[in-house]
Amino acid sequence: MKYSVVIPCYNSAQYLGDQLDGLAKQRLAEPWEVIVVDNGSNDDPGSVVRAFQSKVPNLRMIDASGGRGVSYARNRGAEAATGEFLLFCDADDVVAPGWLEAMARAFAHYDLLTGVAEYDKLNVNPGVRQEPRTSARVWDFLPLMPHAIGCNMGIRKSLHEAIGGCDETLFAMDDVDYSWRAQLAGAELHFVADAVVHYRVRNSLWVAFKQFMRYGEYAVLLYKKFLDQGIAKKTWKDGARNWWRLLRQIPQLLRRRTRARWVRQFGMAVGRLKGSIKYRVVAL
Repeated sequence: MKYSVVIPCYNSAQYLGDQLDGLAKQRLAEPWEVIVVDNGSNDDPGSVVRAFQSKVPNLRMIDASGGRGVSYARNRGAEAATGEFLLFCDADDVVAPGWLEAMARAFAHYDLLTGVAEYDKLNVNPGVRQEPRTSARVWDFLPLMPHAIGCNMGIRKSLHEAIGGCDETLFAMDDVDYSWRAQLAGAELHFVADAVVHYRVRNSLWVAFKQFMRYGEYAVLLYKKFLDQGIAKKTWKDGARNWWRLLRQIPQLLRRRTRARWVRQFGMAVGRLKGSIKYRVVAL
């Protein structure tokens, strides 16, 4: 087996069929497999997997209910994978035609890959749409290095093992941590512009707030973890400026186009405040 596609799945059976349908349309001459990793779902993803058994090459599902979190699921999927290269995508997104072929071509020259997250196809709320990126993301809050995105990420399996896999203590920002550690180990992160994944955003503002609050909390943990790697030190003044800027933008809540963006930013700010208290470090 040359390539192993690993899909963590937790209560995403309603979307999993769309992702497997996208994978069924991939065309690649070399052998590849798809591993759906059930992280303790109660919505029967197995029935969806069985329905696609004849359509997706070497499709199987493994149980990963012994722990929680996407990092735990990805690590169990990587352990079960027989391919030389691992490709990670999510159960609630959809890979575009040509995604696997584009990643396979890039693996001929690079050991760490990421691609495009496209926001229009699966989302109707204009507040979540973004222009497709043309390079790997560099995070404004912690601009240490570019990072891969977990919904569209590839790595040589031997490199995954060399860095100890995904950090199972992280329940958010795990893809940032993972790709930073791989780069610190000597890998170059390569952006594959024609490897596209259609990304699904939750339309509920409350769900978005909780999601980004979790991102903010774990962003603080990453800041503390990589502080000795050259991240610019945060101060209370930085935090005060960020909060003042956010509060001045409250009128964005009145406009549908900007409402979701403000809620995500507010959730991130609240999460960073929570994380600063929890991890006893200033990173507002």
